[in-house]
Amino acid sequence: MNDDTKQNAHIVIIEDQEYLCRSYVDLLVWKYEFNINNIQCFIDPREALVFLKENHQAVDVVLLDLKMPHIDGLDMLRHIRTIGDTLKIIVISAFAGIESVRKAVETSEKDAEILEKAVDKPIADFSELVKMIAAAYQLRRGNNDN
Repeated sequence: MNDDTKQNAHIVIIEDQEYLCRSYVDLLVWKYEFNINNIQCFIDPREALVFLKENHQAVDVVLLDLKMPHIDGLDMLRHIRTIGDTLKIIVISAFAGIESVRKAVETSEKDAEILEKAVDKPIADFSELVKMIAAAYQLRRGNNDN
């Protein structure tokens, strides 16, 4: 992964468990050297939706938990798609089988990536998530180039 991705990727994390949200940010910043100023973490999906409506053009990648209070992850996915259809979304889930999550997303959305969240750990292999973020960032930036 190049330094451009680490320094310039704008990431929004929507995760209702605060300790997981903080863990994701800590790992991205301290282990993988992402720019902390470009990472926003939301515990409440409603607040994330307001932020995305106002800032969707600046956001490259959304990490989205599937099971959350107030707005279900799939509903949130649909809302995000109406805001910015080129936003890259990585869905993370601990509660549903990954195949059922993949099927639900595929039937409702076009290019979401899926990663299953481990119950005991935030993510078993965080390096795979980082690769997905980097690939999503490159796709997003490619869509924004003229």
